[in-house]
Amino acid sequence: MSKTELQRLREIFKKYNLGDNDYFTQTSRTGKKQYTIITRPGIEKIQYQSGITIRYEMCDCSPEFAVVKATGTKDGKFFIETFGGASNQKNNCTSSYYPEMAEKRAMARCVLKLENLYEYGVFSEDEQIKNEDIEKEMMTNGQINRIESLLNNTSLDSETIFEIEEELQNVNQSFKWASGMIQYLEQHQVNAIESGNNYGAKEINSRLDEIEHDNRK
Repeated sequence: MSKTELQRLREIFKKYNLGDNDYFTQTSRTGKKQYTIITRPGIEKIQYQSGITIRYEMCDCSPEFAVVKATGTKDGKFFIETFGGASNQKNNCTSSYYPEMAEKRAMARCVLKLENLYEYGVFSEDEQIKNEDIEKEMMTNGQINRIESLLNNTSLDSETIFEIEEELQNVNQSFKWASGMIQYLEQHQVNAIESGNNYGAKEINSRLDEIEHDNRK
């Protein structure tokens, strides 16, 4: 961890009054990397003191799994959507209360994303990484945000979307996997404007160019 990253973490811990029981560190077997893990009480402290509000929506639920969408806002200006999942798959969840665990994971991801903590190697206790996978080159926070954005406007069927969202919950996903997924999703997008989903100036100008070109034919 660089001096700048360490200083940023110290500022955050001081700002939100995080004590020894609110976080711990996890070091790779080689000792080359160190990750900071925020406990559940620590996540709740950050959420409360930073004024983050979160709205939850159950996306899917069965006896074997649950997926919850969390919509978080901060200061009425910053907005983010993310997902939390829990299932009976090996090493995914030690509790059989899948909806509750999915909600906790979604909440933690909202808080960590709104505070930009993933970029400093900070994770929540509920999504703690395993030592045997810690040496892998993992996907970045920017890749996670890009995949979630592309999923909002994909032409894929709901079953495929759910499978991708499930895979995205695995914090150990590699950079290579995320890069391939972004490329795949970019090839399966619907027209942003006609779909009624989110779009920006780039999409509007592109669509206007298409219309103008068609009219010239």
